[in-house]
Parts: sequence; C-alpha cells; structure tokens
Amino acid sequence: MIGCIEDQYGPGNQVKYRLNNEIEFAGSSGSVHTQEVKFLPVILLSIISLAASAVGGEPRFSASPPTTLGNPAWRARAVLSWFPDGNIGSLKRGEQTVIYAANGPKPVRLTFDQSRRLIAVEPVVIEGSPRHYQYLAGGPIYRDPASHRLLLFYHAEIHRGGSMKDFSSVLGVAIQTDRNGLSFRDAGVIFMPGEERKGAFDVGGAAVVVHGDDFYVYARDLSPGGKVNNLIVLKAPVREVFAAATRGKPAAWRKFYHGEFSEPALGGRSSPLEKGNPSVRWMDVSFNRTLGLYILVAAAPSGRGMALFAAWSRDGISWSKRTRLTDHRGGECFYPSIISSPQRECGSEFHLDYTYSRRGEWNRWNDAQWLRRTVRITNPTDDAAAPAER
Repeated sequence: MIGCIEDQYGPGNQVKYRLNNEIEFAGSSGSVHTQEVKFLPVILLSIISLAASAVGGEPRFSASPPTTLGNPAWRARAVLSWFPDGNIGSLKRGEQTVIYAANGPKPVRLTFDQSRRLIAVEPVVIEGSPRHYQYLAGGPIYRDPASHRLLLFYHAEIHRGGSMKDFSSVLGVAIQTDRNGLSFRDAGVIFMPGEERKGAFDVGGAAVVVHGDDFYVYARDLSPGGKVNNLIVLKAPVREVFAAATRGKPAAWRKFYHGEFSEPALGGRSSPLEKGNPSVRWMDVSFNRTLGLYILVAAAPSGRGMALFAAWSRDGISWSKRTRLTDHRGGECFYPSIISSPQRECGSEFHLDYTYSRRGEWNRWNDAQWLRRTVRITNPTDDAAAPAER
C-alpha cells in the first residue's frame, strides 16, 4: 500500500464510477503477475546499489525488483486510457488510499481499499481554465496543514494545428473547492518556458516540494535560442500561493538564474541545476526530513532505452551525481513518481512508481505497465544524516 498521513476530510461522497472487486492492483489473484516484467538478475541490482557509494560518506540508493500494479488489460477493466500519464499525488482516507493522476488529458482520482483493491475511479474537475488547453491534468498535490485544503499542480498543453505531436506546455495550480477533493478551481499558470519551438516540448509534471517557507517546483525549460535546460527550479512563498489561489490567481513565481531567484517564471531565463546539464525527460522530487535531503528521480536516455536515475541535494539547488535505479533490457521507463505525503515528503524507504513500455514515446500506451519499486536511502555518516538548512 501507499503510505501517507491521514486525510482529515473523512469519507467521500458517492462515487461516479463503481468497479467490481475483481479490479485490483495487478499482481493480486486473477490479475497480472510480476514475472511479466523483464529485468536483469538480482546481482545487477547489487551493482546498482553499490554504484551510489563510490564516494565514502555519501547517501546511497538501492532499489528492489519491480512489481506490476497495472497493464493494458487492467486499464481497460478500470475504464482508464493513459494512466498514469504523469506524476502521482497520494493520501490516506481512513483505511483507504486515494491517488490523483492524469488519465490522458484529464485528471482522475483512484481509491483503493486496505487490501489494495481498486474500488472507485472518479473524475476530477478543474473549473475556470482557459478553453484553449487541449490537455490539462495533474497529480502532484499539497495539503495545507491548517485548512486541509488541497492544491493540485497540473501540466497543460496547447496543441498547434490540432496535433498531439506539436504542442507547447505550461505548469499551473488549482485549489480545492469541495469537501471531498474532486472539484478544484484553476488559479492560473505558474511556469512558462522562456522560448517556444516547433514540435512537442514537455516541461514536466510540476514536481513540487516545500523548502522552508517556499514551494520549489522543478521543470524543463527552453532558453532563448532553443537550448534545453533539463532541470530548473522556480519558487514562491507557500502563504502567497494559497492566498492568491483562494482569489483564483497565481502568485508571483521566480525562476532560479545565475545563483538567484531573479527571473519571472512566465517566460523568464533559467539556469540548469545539474552539472553538465544532463538530459531529463521527466522527473519527480520529494524531501526526506530524516536525512535532510531533497530526492530527485529523473527519466533519461540510457543505451537502447530510457532509464530512471536518482540524485540528492541538501539545498534543492546543487545536485549530486546520478545513480541508476532501473535495470530493464531496453524499453522506456517514464513518468517516475516518488510516492510522498501530502506535504511532499518521503521516508528513507519509499515507493517509486513509473510506467514501462517496450514501444515507448507515442506508442507507449499500447503496452505500458504501471510498475513499482521500493527505493531505500542509506547514509553511513552522522554529518550526512544532519538536517539541511531550510
């Protein structure tokens, strides 16, 4: 099960779609078995784990073999199309687990019981959004500890000429308007690339963490001239984001550029955070309070396919060298999600969900599986275990 803190809202209203008890996480009786996932021998997993400890005293990552949560047949039974088509947000409601994610161009919420059976799929409505978005869906959520209201961070697209393969994308935020967490009001765009280009350009899924009194949101950006900055960050004060969202407006977000948060997040310039600006196709970020570390998982090209890599940071700006987490033979690992609490924190052992497709890219949903690995972070030094300044 996905482990998060309890939801204060209590039981939800009547669901829009009720599924029978045979719709479960794949891997349970009568559904997909984990041996469908092809991975290298466990000995390679040990090599992956050791790779992170090449430098003594640094945090180390190790990942379990994958288990299967869903496949095309499971999605068909659950009346889902492209799922999960981006980052996942998760919380607990009593003994149930609910997750928010994109089902293609629209967000949905899935509810699982304590035995991991999928018992409901419900549409999530974001009202007040511009009509020119052909895609608007999200999954990353943040819950205000005082009011218990949710913010839903979303990815939106404008398709040029009606083509799904030629679009510009932006990031935005919406605020919860009902008691049950199914209705949100759009509070506007918070991030826009510094440049546009022909063809598809994904900015990511709004990987968000809390850094002191601020939200940090990570994205991909295009600089003037068309250079891709693969991992950039923007920030805004948490209080200002909530206050503006209650008025249906975005706060003033700033991009990090040349050592300062000095550029407007809507079209301004940015600086890549990782040394050498290595490729990122999709990412997620969470905060580990025990170790005082920000954790990044990125999907990036590797050999014949796309793999997942982890890195850590003490300040959310400067990142360590990456460690490879996945060991598939080819294929595409995509849409990594660090299953976090509604305050965007993870433990030293956390679930990492992602999609895996042999075909990948525009054909991924013909065969994509929803997979999960358990990732463990260990730190051999007392210094590394000390909380970071926030």
